[in-house]
Amino acid sequence: MGTILRVNNVFGAPVPNINYDTKVVEFYNQRTNSNTAGTGELIGEARVYSFSVSDASYSGDTSEWDLHLFDMQTFTRLELNDTVTYGTEITDAAYVRGVSSGATGYSVHTAGTTNNINLSQVTGTFIKGEQIIINEDPEISRSITIVRTFGIQDIKSVYQDTSTLSGYVVDFVADTVLQRKIPTGFSITDELNIGVTGIATVAGKSFAGIKTDTIIAYQVAGKQHPHFNRIESVSSDGLSITLQNITTVSSVNHGGVEDGSFTFDVGVPKITNSDKAQLYAPLNSKNISDVSLAGSDLTVIRQVTGKTTSATGTLTITLADTGISDAYLKIYATDGY
Repeated sequence: MGTILRVNNVFGAPVPNINYDTKVVEFYNQRTNSNTAGTGELIGEARVYSFSVSDASYSGDTSEWDLHLFDMQTFTRLELNDTVTYGTEITDAAYVRGVSSGATGYSVHTAGTTNNINLSQVTGTFIKGEQIIINEDPEISRSITIVRTFGIQDIKSVYQDTSTLSGYVVDFVADTVLQRKIPTGFSITDELNIGVTGIATVAGKSFAGIKTDTIIAYQVAGKQHPHFNRIESVSSDGLSITLQNITTVSSVNHGGVEDGSFTFDVGVPKITNSDKAQLYAPLNSKNISDVSLAGSDLTVIRQVTGKTTSATGTLTITLADTGISDAYLKIYATDGY
């Protein structure tokens, strides 16, 4: 159950949000370069259902994991013509309405005095230049200078502040596994011409419509793994982009900017299992009055914390460690432990 966001370059482990309502997983628009904080801009959040290695034994940063999520939200960011102050003019969960568009949303992660506000649960489309009203108070009005709408394709890494919870020593950080595709308007034969300053062009093509923070991927002759570069900016005429190096991840990608001509594509994350994103399973029949689970086998995932390895590196977990008394541990499988 839960929508699957596949990740790698994993550090730490996430806390399931079935019991911890406040420790959500945060989405960021850049590849991670820290084990203690998110990288880039906060663009969304979700709650964790479970976490397991995808389909093979753990081998390092290349190992892919299934991060099962629910209550996923990506934000709409409004840049305003004037600042608003947290606590007096706006708070988390403040109701924001566009006067012209009628679009609505609720503010999240607002702090201090700022002219940027993030909105979740957005209905409708906010319009650049329109006036907004906060909590239907006409005395607190601003106008929008820029609207930025984030989606699943913008999630490059995830972060959860787990180290503040009992039993967890480090935070949870991971990169999203990127599916590579040819961007709209380009072909598999187009070559990206990268200069020594990181400015790149494609003859006869425009980058208009491609967002900053998009990951450009290309293969350099003689290297086993691709280069990943971040688009730092797109020129005003759309004819060039400026590339920036990112962190190199062993056996996944090189992070440096190479000068030369290369065929290329872009990397985007992929959401799977969306048809099972809910936290319940429908029964095959409709007219059911009651269900007996007597004799049924129920599989339960439980996270165990606070354990240490022996001098020989052995970690022993007993049923008592799970907090469940009437159960047994499943036979070992790579995706089960």
